[in-house]
Amino acid sequence: MNQSTIYPNLNWYQFAVFNDNATDAFEDMCRDLFYCEYLHETRNPHSDHNNPGVEVLPILEPIRDDGEPQKLISFQAKYFEKSISNSQILKSLKQAVGYYNGQLGRVYLFCNKVISKDSDHFKKFQDVLSFVSIELELVTDKDIFTLLRKHKRVADYYFQDRIRMMAGVNNLIGKPLISSAVSEVEQREEKSSVNPLLQELVKDRIQKCKEAILNLNFGKLKLELKVLNDAIEVDSRISFYQFILAVHDHEKLDDLICNISENYKEEAYWLKNLCKKPRDICIEEICGFSPETQIISWIFIFSEQRWDNIVAQYKNRCDIAPKAVKAFDFHYALALFNLRKENEAHSVLSEMYQKYHESRFALYDICAQLNQANKNYIYGNANREQNVKSLLNELDRVKERAKDQLTVNGNLIATIELQSCFNLGATDKSYIEDAISRYEGYPENVRTFDGVRLFMALCYDMGGNLEKSVELLSQCAWREDEEIATRYLTLLIELKQPEKAIDSYNQIKVVTPRTESVYLLALYRTKNEQYENLLIDAVHKFNTSIEDLFFYGFYVEDEELFRRVVMPELTRLLKDGLDGLDMQTKAGLLAVFAHNGEIEAIEIVLETIQDAEVINMFVVHDIYKCLFAVSHREYESWRNDKETDQEMIRIERISNRFYENDILKQQFLQIKMMCAAVSHMDYSMLKFSKELFEYTHDVQTAHNIIVLLCKRNETRKEEYEPYLEALMDSEDPQISIFASSALWKLGKYDEADFFAYKAIYNLNGRDDFDVYKGVFGYHNLSMQRLNQLPERKAISDNMIVTLKSGDEIWSVALDSESDFGDKKNHSLGVEHINRNDQIYNKLLGGGRKQVYKIRGKSYEVVDFEPREITVGRFIFRKIAENPDKFNVRTISSENPEEMVKQLLVLSDQRDHIKKLTDSYNFKDNQLGIPIDFFNNGNYEKYIATMQYLLYTKGLAYYAGEQRLDCVVESRYIPSLSTFVLLAMHDWLDELDLLRDYITIPESYVEFFKEQYASELSAQMVSGGTLVPLDDGKFTIMERDKRIPEIWERIISKCESYMITTVTDDERISFEVIENYTWERLFGKINIDKMQLDGLIVANREKGVYICDDLFFRKIATAKRIKNINFATLLYINDDIDRVMPIILELSKTNYLYTPIRSRNAEELEQLFDNLLDGEMKNSYYLDVFNDYLNAWNQAMRETFDENGNGL
Repeated sequence: MNQSTIYPNLNWYQFAVFNDNATDAFEDMCRDLFYCEYLHETRNPHSDHNNPGVEVLPILEPIRDDGEPQKLISFQAKYFEKSISNSQILKSLKQAVGYYNGQLGRVYLFCNKVISKDSDHFKKFQDVLSFVSIELELVTDKDIFTLLRKHKRVADYYFQDRIRMMAGVNNLIGKPLISSAVSEVEQREEKSSVNPLLQELVKDRIQKCKEAILNLNFGKLKLELKVLNDAIEVDSRISFYQFILAVHDHEKLDDLICNISENYKEEAYWLKNLCKKPRDICIEEICGFSPETQIISWIFIFSEQRWDNIVAQYKNRCDIAPKAVKAFDFHYALALFNLRKENEAHSVLSEMYQKYHESRFALYDICAQLNQANKNYIYGNANREQNVKSLLNELDRVKERAKDQLTVNGNLIATIELQSCFNLGATDKSYIEDAISRYEGYPENVRTFDGVRLFMALCYDMGGNLEKSVELLSQCAWREDEEIATRYLTLLIELKQPEKAIDSYNQIKVVTPRTESVYLLALYRTKNEQYENLLIDAVHKFNTSIEDLFFYGFYVEDEELFRRVVMPELTRLLKDGLDGLDMQTKAGLLAVFAHNGEIEAIEIVLETIQDAEVINMFVVHDIYKCLFAVSHREYESWRNDKETDQEMIRIERISNRFYENDILKQQFLQIKMMCAAVSHMDYSMLKFSKELFEYTHDVQTAHNIIVLLCKRNETRKEEYEPYLEALMDSEDPQISIFASSALWKLGKYDEADFFAYKAIYNLNGRDDFDVYKGVFGYHNLSMQRLNQLPERKAISDNMIVTLKSGDEIWSVALDSESDFGDKKNHSLGVEHINRNDQIYNKLLGGGRKQVYKIRGKSYEVVDFEPREITVGRFIFRKIAENPDKFNVRTISSENPEEMVKQLLVLSDQRDHIKKLTDSYNFKDNQLGIPIDFFNNGNYEKYIATMQYLLYTKGLAYYAGEQRLDCVVESRYIPSLSTFVLLAMHDWLDELDLLRDYITIPESYVEFFKEQYASELSAQMVSGGTLVPLDDGKFTIMERDKRIPEIWERIISKCESYMITTVTDDERISFEVIENYTWERLFGKINIDKMQLDGLIVANREKGVYICDDLFFRKIATAKRIKNINFATLLYINDDIDRVMPIILELSKTNYLYTPIRSRNAEELEQLFDNLLDGEMKNSYYLDVFNDYLNAWNQAMRETFDENGNGL
């Protein structure tokens, strides 16, 4: 077969899906490839976790075909989820050089990313190794796929969806049974002849027979009876014990019963009848019998598999003969084991071992625990695999002390061992190799036991050796056993032998929906024209049985056909309910839906399962892979600013079920992080990313965290430090940019400049506009600082120097850091040298027009400048050359009128503002929008927006009605809108009456200081804003010099208030309406967290939320948070002389609603005139005034007569 056709679609995404810990799996896979390809499978490399720089100890390669001398070789494996970290590779290679100098001749570097042999990084790698005569061979990306196609078994293990092959493995859990509790080993003793006259010797032997029965050692009993065969006439008990042995061996009893003395005749006949007609027994009917009879009764009942009978009699245990209690307890424990009650069996066996200190009890105790541990591992919590590993090791130790039990129950123990290896092999291939080693060491009778063969076949399947797996299954009773038949047929199909699978199906004696569904898959693989019709017939036939129907769905590989033929019937049955289905069927449904991406159906089934831990581990893996595939696709769309699917909410809920139950926690945490990202839930994304980083410590996760911290304007260094190190070690230019932004936030400007420069340097002339945009953003942040740099009179470190020799212009970067020592790097179009170069030291201290003799030429210094300035020029040149790449519109024209037109188009925001204003005025929506919407996250415009809404003729500013029912409270929490409204008009002192009761979140102070600093900076670098006029011209609106003062007033006022902290967990859990959190509803809108924090504190403190933005007051009302506005404070203030000037001033604005108060008729008339001045104000206040006047007139009539006299 052409190897290239076996795995035509190998890719690293597929690898990540099929391997839960991709990094560890990649290392294991590379070790296998190294063994197969470079050691020719002739010798096993030795490795441990302490090998410095390479994965295995250097090993001599096989004799080479080219006749070249053999070398000591090793390999290094580097797996990167996102961008490659050249620094990590370089670090490992340096470790290898330092430790194996002279002991290593060649290193094979395996990496899933492309590393070009022409790249500067590769040359650095080579330089490190070649210095000590170590060769470097690259095996990267597509090279690895080529090797995988060549070494199919390695590909089978790491790239095949092995879980699908294991469907239904839960049917096998617990199948191994204890066949007998007795020991059959005949212990060798010295031969002795028995003289009937030696009564004491006979008595001693008979006592040994009795002890053998009491201890269930029938091998020893048989040996003793052989010795006593000639002494039957001496003691009647000998014939009775021979009878008991015959009962145990299921031999004929008629001839033996005649020789039994009258003392034992009753018991013998009772046993004979029991053997002839097996039935349940009770302790009451045998309590008068000898201990030996009681024991053989339990042995016989156990052999008849009447385990329930034994368990039921435990309640009468006190009536058992004392000497028979140990044997009964042992059989009781083993009956529990066979009834799948491993925990109860463990409890009994553990107690017996503590009491009797016999290794057989410890052995079966370990078996019970291991069987239960395998159940726990398969049926749910995969995190318990360490328990399986520990118990498997313990079983190996205990076996050595209880070898006699291996004779009677060797099949059981072997099956449990292989089952454990199979389960552990899903994540650790070494256990598959361990299974092979164990199997080869079993005796012939154990190796040929079907249960042992089956699990060994599964292990071979897991390890990718499908041929060996099929060979073993073919030796089992596959024609009679549905489980084995299903696996046998499936493997034939996977081995590209569907025709043989069809022939084998025709030999099966019992056809079931499960085996028929595999048969249909074989037809599909042979492109049989009858396949679809047969599938439709089968689905129609079993459309009332969800248990049968899911098998047909499970083996349908055509997703379109599944959705068209099978899914409608399954959906119909799902609507009828799943309460009657057992856990195994539900697990099967989950697997079917996972394979076909039916996420809604997965959730429906999961809702009927109360405890997620009971779900089969392999099915959980299926669900994870399904969710990961969809969430990863949506995550990549989100990263590229594309529309995403609403199904992410459902994926998040499903992932949360497993995450909260600690099932594949890391894997589902990754999905939750992607869901949070796609839903723009930044608080959750940050939380999950931090938790994920504790598992992975990878650069991409650290990058995500840094981006989110910068986005929220975090300034605390302790928040950044755990993640900055990962970014600072990266050679990826994009990562370097984010490191620079984070360092800038922390005020570490020199370090920030270094990483921004490093990003450009590592591009080495290659265009990457994402990096350029990042550097452009960083340059804008640093512009004010760079503009304030003093003019340099002399050349110093980290400058770009321009020199001239005749017509030759030579620009050189004097980079002080050793990181920038690559003379072949020409980023920024200059030559880079560091302080190790003589030229570097020669130029330091020089000035313009100074002449130097360099490289045999005379050069004059033309100019020099800090390299950060050069980077800025470089970026602006790239913008001018590629404006579309930066989403920037450039203005260029020699015609002034044309330039004015271009400026008008770029600056005209009137249509956008009109749409926002319509939404604010409840056009096409009932909730309106907050003031923040006008800013889209740019709060520099917040004050201007309030001024626009308050003072633009014909508009309205919605602050809501006054509330007088929730004024007197212990805590008050003013909002941003209230602070800004009061600070704009110098009314902040009106809050002084509440000063001792006001609490604000810590984020308020951070926000106000950020706005203050930002406005100061903006006023220094920008004169104003371009504003279009109605006549087709434009003007520059100067920045309002009062804005910094407004923020400063607020900051000063906040210093007198109590400050409290709000956690991210509180932000994440804050629900606006049931099942909809704040971040889910408003994550896309860039509302600053301080708005949320105000609501959280008001809710937590059960205080009054003071807000002058109607939108947020509506949210507060929905949350049952008491809320008022500034107008309420004006209305309840008894000092009318103080508040009336404020009320009159407020009435001149568009504020709704200004309180109606006055000291006299003239003020009232002035107030009315102000409030009716404006179209929207008029429409809102007219009805209010009419009601007010009617109430006033009614009060006057009740107080005065027609002549104005008091009544």
